[in-house]
Amino acid sequence: MDFDAKTIIAGIGIAWGIGSTAAIGWLSKSFASKGKVDELAKALAEANQRLAAGENRFIKLEGSIREVKHAADDAKDAAEKAEAAADKVHGVEVEIATLNGSIETLEATLQSVQHFTTLMVEGHMKMGDRS
Repeated sequence: MDFDAKTIIAGIGIAWGIGSTAAIGWLSKSFASKGKVDELAKALAEANQRLAAGENRFIKLEGSIREVKHAADDAKDAAEKAEAAADKVHGVEVEIATLNGSIETLEATLQSVQHFTTLMVEGHMKMGDRS
């Protein structure tokens, strides 16, 4: 079997054509099409937007948490001051109750002095009538 150069070149050309067609077919299945790449690019852009929005919400949430913590600290301080004030008020109430007892004792003593003074004045007046 003698093959001349034209036949060999034609055979190589046919083999090249079949091989390149097969290679293109295999590569087209291995690589994404332009439509698929565009679709993936759009999905990636949407995911990036959602991520950015999530980051913004997270930053706002952190700010809100700081504000709530600050308000809670202020409320705790106010509660401690109110408790101290309540303790002072209770102390004043005890002092007032003690003072009230002292005033009642003084009132009883003054009534007794008034009673004896009245008796003494009346006694002197009666003695004055005898003279």
